[in-house]
Amino acid sequence: MPDYYYSNGDRVPLKRDATRVAVNTATGPLLGELRAVIGDTKPLAGGVVLIERKRIPTGLMQRLAENGQVYPVFVDRGITIVAMPEVRVAVSKRDRGSVIEALAHAPVATAITDDGAGKFVVRPASGSGDDALRIANHLVECNPAPRVAQRFLRITPRPEP
Repeated sequence: MPDYYYSNGDRVPLKRDATRVAVNTATGPLLGELRAVIGDTKPLAGGVVLIERKRIPTGLMQRLAENGQVYPVFVDRGITIVAMPEVRVAVSKRDRGSVIEALAHAPVATAITDDGAGKFVVRPASGSGDDALRIANHLVECNPAPRVAQRFLRITPRPEP
């Protein structure tokens, strides 16, 4: 699993949170089972709920992961970071072909959405945030021309009053 991403050309390490996962509660076939586990927890942006890994029964966790509803959680200096299953790419017309070629050789299957005006969004077919990290890192490592941004959901603690 890739525990790093690129920011302004620099490789930035990520520290995986072994105790929590993020779960997409906005869509999916397992919402009834999931509601029983998460209770009244209020979802964050995009219907994402942070939950302790141990609260999700093993079988349910496996089914949620197979449906692309589980996203990895990282921590950095008190900030919680969720890797969402989306990579944003900005590229010139001249370099677009090489980016498409790089995607054809990506480590996981991809789908391009929201294509237009030199920008597009790439999503892993699996729906996995880990796979999105793989795609973003692959694009940066094999073609420095495009601007590539892994979509992260960042949760910062409230400041003390």
